[in-house]
Amino acid sequence: MARTTGVLIMVFFLWGAITAINSTLPLYFLDYFRLTWQQAISMNTLFYLAPFLTCLPCGWLLSRWGYRRMLYTALLLTAAGALLLAVGLVMYRFRLSQCAVFVMASGVAALQVVTNPYLAALSGPSRQVGLLSLASALNSLGTTLAPLAVAVLLANFPVNSSLHQEPLRWLWAALALFAVLIIMLAKATRLPDATVRVATPSFRALFEGKRMVFHLLALFIYVGVEVSLATSTASWWVQTGGKRIDQAMSLMAIYWGGALVGRFVFSALASRIHVRMAALCMTWSAMLLVLAAVMLNNVAGGGLLLITGLANAILYPVIFSELLKDARHQAGLASALAIMAGIGGAVLPWVQGILISAVTLRYSFLLPVALYGLLMLWAGFMCQSPRAKPLSPDVESGLNEH
Repeated sequence: MARTTGVLIMVFFLWGAITAINSTLPLYFLDYFRLTWQQAISMNTLFYLAPFLTCLPCGWLLSRWGYRRMLYTALLLTAAGALLLAVGLVMYRFRLSQCAVFVMASGVAALQVVTNPYLAALSGPSRQVGLLSLASALNSLGTTLAPLAVAVLLANFPVNSSLHQEPLRWLWAALALFAVLIIMLAKATRLPDATVRVATPSFRALFEGKRMVFHLLALFIYVGVEVSLATSTASWWVQTGGKRIDQAMSLMAIYWGGALVGRFVFSALASRIHVRMAALCMTWSAMLLVLAAVMLNNVAGGGLLLITGLANAILYPVIFSELLKDARHQAGLASALAIMAGIGGAVLPWVQGILISAVTLRYSFLLPVALYGLLMLWAGFMCQSPRAKPLSPDVESGLNEH
């Protein structure tokens, strides 16, 4: 079982790396393809638009194909998109690169739809929250290492748009190869299957109570505030800290690394701690850290913003585990909607961008302060279990071998 869950955890690393690299694409494409800012930011928009168009079909297919077949399909789609993006960069075709980003983002969305409930289904009941946290930690490892890899490549192999030369094509090709490697490992380890009990996803059954709505809103806010802070904190270090852009990007590894460390620790302690109190402490701490940064408005404040990555560490696994508990027989559909809620990663940074223009960068951080306050309310009222309890994704772990 350790080998099978290890294969699934590798998937978390893959999509974490791809998501983190995507956050660098607008600036990178702006320079390489000589675009306007509106054209460049479309790469980020496409990456977060794809889940809206693909997650529900993925949830529908999941209920018919089962987890294993859907996982292989999602990995192949991700590999195809990454390889197509490498080709688009080699050929110096912006439209082809846009298409590649959409295909790759669709594959990443499908991976998220299938892997979270798949991991919960294959793990023992007492280990589900801990394994989701461990998987999230590996996801954070991907988000931590990916910006460093981009910085190293760009520092050693400068972009030359006139000669259509750049180093990231090799990174995308490597990620495509890694996705194929995961499929090969899954087949070699005879990854067991798990099937959803119901044949037809039902919105009515999923939303019989109001709790699911609040879980989805919490995910929307969490993803939005995490991405918004990642983007605006880099700008803080440029404007307030006096750092160069590449130096500011390197500092963001501390932000993502905090989430990495926190999730590893939480994965080890999840079965022995008060989950609701832990979530309340983290949201309260993040709110105070960002508020203190606004008040200081100096380099020390920038350091506090970086530390919020540690406070973010447990929020995703806790919110997602609560969502799965209330999903009943609709784990596939609930997982699809949860990934769609990640559109907050495009909406809330855009809202903070408007605030930056209206009230300056410093005071725009009052938006994350308010958002953490809302997450604290969710933790207080929606996180019902005082200790980690078995998730109920309501799937049959059939353990069907190849």
